[in-house]
Amino acid sequence: MQVASQGIAIVISVITVAVLARRLEVEAFGGYNFLFTFIFFFLSFNDLGIPTTLLREITQTPARTEELVQNMIGLRLVMAIVSIGVGWAVVTWLDLPPGYRLAQLVFLLILPIQAIGTPYVILHSRIQIGRVVAAELTTRLVGFAVMMAAIANGQGLLWVVAALVIGEVAGAALVLSMTWRVVRPAPRFDLPVWREVVRMSLPLSGTSLLVAILNRVDMVLLQKMSPSADVGLTRVAHYGSAYRVPNLAERVPQMAMSTIFPMMISLAATDIAALRRLYRKSSLQLAAVALPMVAVVTVAAPYIVRVWMGPEYAPVVPLMRVLIWASALLYVALPPANLLIALRRQRINFWMMIPATLLNIALNLLLIPSFGALGAAWATVAAYGFLAIGYFTAVSIVMPKTQDQPA
Repeated sequence: MQVASQGIAIVISVITVAVLARRLEVEAFGGYNFLFTFIFFFLSFNDLGIPTTLLREITQTPARTEELVQNMIGLRLVMAIVSIGVGWAVVTWLDLPPGYRLAQLVFLLILPIQAIGTPYVILHSRIQIGRVVAAELTTRLVGFAVMMAAIANGQGLLWVVAALVIGEVAGAALVLSMTWRVVRPAPRFDLPVWREVVRMSLPLSGTSLLVAILNRVDMVLLQKMSPSADVGLTRVAHYGSAYRVPNLAERVPQMAMSTIFPMMISLAATDIAALRRLYRKSSLQLAAVALPMVAVVTVAAPYIVRVWMGPEYAPVVPLMRVLIWASALLYVALPPANLLIALRRQRINFWMMIPATLLNIALNLLLIPSFGALGAAWATVAAYGFLAIGYFTAVSIVMPKTQDQPA
């Protein structure tokens, strides 16, 4: 079922990109990509590692499910309101046309909707994959249907963004209907509980913000370091388009870890030997998928771009061939990164992200002036390579020993 869900999500993404790339001018499509960069920073702030911490805590202490989930609804709603206020200020600072600014502000409405949908972690904690898939498909299919209807009626970027917000509303409503009997979606404002969860989430929150910077600062720098706003949006259009295939490929390890991570949490508290076996198996399987994926994309990139996006996106080909290596490195980095969280060693993830993010920023500043978007792509690959090596090294050091594993 999960595979079918991801297959549908991929089809929706492919159709969406094909339609938008042909219906919007290159600069406007760059604006669409820049909108996702903008909202990603705020989604990361509004996340702060709280859902992951919440999932771990209610899995290991089910008796606290109602208390923790309702308090996190309250906390995330407050954070969403703060984020919307900050977003208004940032929109006025960004040097973009007024139409893009309004679309960015509408996109921010996703934040309180996701806060209200916090009970989705209950479905993950109980490994109710069918219901998780139903919620995800509802979000995607409703958003896709509204977006296609808007485009068919000649609407522009604002309605494209509004469609995504409407999809989030539909998905959150379904989550609440499925979790209503377990936890009513009533926000609580118990500050001691907030402090408890935030304290546990701090390493993850720092990691989440650093991931947002690492993954999106390249687009911001490409836009800001360009000679004009139009040139910047064209660069972002090509660079964001090059990310499309790697992003689709990254659904595979993310889908796998959405099932494996709850199992890691449970085994970390009960059976270290089984946890070690699960970690090794998942790492080997994902690595075995990554290399053929790189080979296929490298060979097929010109055909993918020409058929999917159109001949005017030919500059995307060399960028895609580089960025697919970043996705391959993510395949091998996710199992050790999630294992560290399951072992309550998430501080290591945070400390690994600091030098990786600084490396990425430094390389972007160094390479973009001379190589443009291609330099930004290589900076991303270098940062992900650093993380993959660092996570594997950390796991080899902190993984608890078992009886069949000498100290």
